[in-house]
Order: sequence, then C-alpha cells, then structure tokens
Amino acid sequence: MMEGIGGVGERCGCIAIREEGFVSLALKLKNEDVLSIPFLLVSYRFELYKLPTYPIIRLYLELSDRPEKDPIKAEALFFLEKDKEMLDALSIQSLLNLHFFNEENKYVSSKEIPFFVSQRDILKEARKDAEDFLSSLLKPNINHALKDFYSSFPL
Repeated sequence: MMEGIGGVGERCGCIAIREEGFVSLALKLKNEDVLSIPFLLVSYRFELYKLPTYPIIRLYLELSDRPEKDPIKAEALFFLEKDKEMLDALSIQSLLNLHFFNEENKYVSSKEIPFFVSQRDILKEARKDAEDFLSSLLKPNINHALKDFYSSFPL
C-alpha cells in the first residue's frame, strides 16, 4: 500500500510517500534545477505548527548546489492521526530517499541522505508536543459537547 501527502515549496513540489514501512520524498523540480541534482546539498528540519484547530508537523527541506544561489525549498506536512504510520516509520529510519522528477513528471534521479538520530529525536519531541496540544484542544470541546448534550435532556 502506498500513501502520500504533499506540500509546496519555492521552485519545488514535494510529496511524502510511505511504502513497505519506509518513508521517501518525491520532489518535482523545474527543468532548470534538474541538472544540479548530483551536486545538491540537502538540509532539513522538523517544525511543529500549533494551528487553532489542529497541530501539524512540517518537514522543511532546503536543497542547494551553490552558496550564492537561492536554495530550492520544499516541505511535507504531517497530521498526527492521519499520518501516524508515516510518522512511526520516520521516527526509526536512518536514511531518507529523495526521488526527483522533472516538470513533465518523468523520473530523473534519486538521492539517499542520512536521517540523523538528532532529527529523529526532534521529530519524536515534536510529535509528543503535538499530541499534548491536540489533547488540550479536545478536552474543552468534549466537556462543552457533553454539557450541551446533557442540558438537552432535563431531568
């Protein structure tokens, strides 16, 4: 079974794909950026966004082949419950595969980068914070809903 979630970056589309318990990223680059794939340096980080209704974990990537050139930016967004299996897989895998496609959606190349323990720890912490935040959002709503429910049936 293959699943995917996506995000949009500058000059790059990105989708996270889980297949056979492993998460990879598929990136769609502009044709002018495809030639630099073998030379790309990749940096990434996880960020937690606490939106008013739901927390989102963001995997933010920057790809660059020259320091003076603006990096290619991409992101993949993960939702706690919907993407639980992807987050589980990401929290234990040691490599992250990047698969590159051109503007015509044709496969161009792949790159394997180390997925460091420190980043996996940051992901686990972000996930725990997201779960705590989500439970704090749900508790008042559940109590309010129960109060409304019981008030509609006077004794």
